[in-house]
Amino acid sequence: MAGKVVVLKDTWFEIKTKEGEKERVERFMPKWIGKNPSEGGGLDKEMLKEIGKLKVGDTVSINWVYDERKRVTKIVKAIKD
Repeated sequence: MAGKVVVLKDTWFEIKTKEGEKERVERFMPKWIGKNPSEGGGLDKEMLKEIGKLKVGDTVSINWVYDERKRVTKIVKAIKD
């Protein structure tokens, strides 16, 4: 999926995609790794670092999977001229 980052928070982001004339905004967050936080579990730390590099307005391509919500597994920023 590809789109423009329109909302950015510490642990998630939203991108606007366009198919023909239809636009929509979708939210993505990292996978949960491990068990409960008290047992060392939490959001994927490497993906949180990648989200931290984003800026509103960036164009990105992402890979994602779905469990109880859409989880980003890879982010590639578009190269600007």
